[in-house]
Amino acid sequence: MPADMIRRLRSAIEISNISVSSQDLDLRYAWIVNPPQNMSAEQFLGRTDDEVFPSPVGPRMTTMKRQVLERGEGLWTELPLSFGTAQRWYDVKIDPWRAPEGNIVGINCVSVDITDRRQTTEHLRVLLRELAHRSKNLMAVIQSIASQTARGVPSVEQFVTRFSGRLQSLARAHDIITDEEW
Repeated sequence: MPADMIRRLRSAIEISNISVSSQDLDLRYAWIVNPPQNMSAEQFLGRTDDEVFPSPVGPRMTTMKRQVLERGEGLWTELPLSFGTAQRWYDVKIDPWRAPEGNIVGINCVSVDITDRRQTTEHLRVLLRELAHRSKNLMAVIQSIASQTARGVPSVEQFVTRFSGRLQSLARAHDIITDEEW
């Protein structure tokens, strides 16, 4: 690959949330471009995952990478990394690194910081749980309105009229609450 293309590729990776690395058969880092947040390439070079990452991440990465070397097949996983009190999530793809002859000489690893995506997913999960809770409460209110409306109503037509009026009142109250952001 031409040197200019390598520089462009490296520059593109460095402005992304992607880390690219390669390790030898002893699982020592040979090179890394754009290491995880708050880490430098110097912290990786010549070291293993057990030496770079705290437990349980380091041993977990080592185990997975050994599996890739043994099986000759790639793995994909998500894992958290803690930096002080902050935690970042990474989508990690590990593949065998093969020489031109086909024999495995190490591993290549690409990791993408997916923290924002996971936080968005968790936020949506919380919102959906809250929506389900409020929906159940609303159904209980509607059931109560139906029950109260049915008492003492002499005909189905009067029940429908009164029940519809009460539901419209409930809908207006709900709109007011929603417009005021709860």
